[in-house]
Amino acid sequence: MTLHELEAFKSIDLKEINSNKVIDIDNINIDPKKGKYERITNYLEATQNPYFVKCGNVIVKMSFADTDLTIDECIERYLIECLNERL
Repeated sequence: MTLHELEAFKSIDLKEINSNKVIDIDNINIDPKKGKYERITNYLEATQNPYFVKCGNVIVKMSFADTDLTIDECIERYLIECLNERL
């Protein structure tokens, strides 16, 4: 997959997606013990468009940040910020 193809996939609108061609997230198996590059490569190989997956009957459009933070760390930061705003 080239950078040009990735940019084209990224710009596709959710309304244009054929749900029959989107892989269900439950069918994507990535070994967490592998290195970052291998996990990314495995994900790209498992999907036709890395920006879209299905979760049951729902199509989800994803975006990726250029950071070393994990999703767990991002969620934790978000929850801490929300709690601090309420105090």
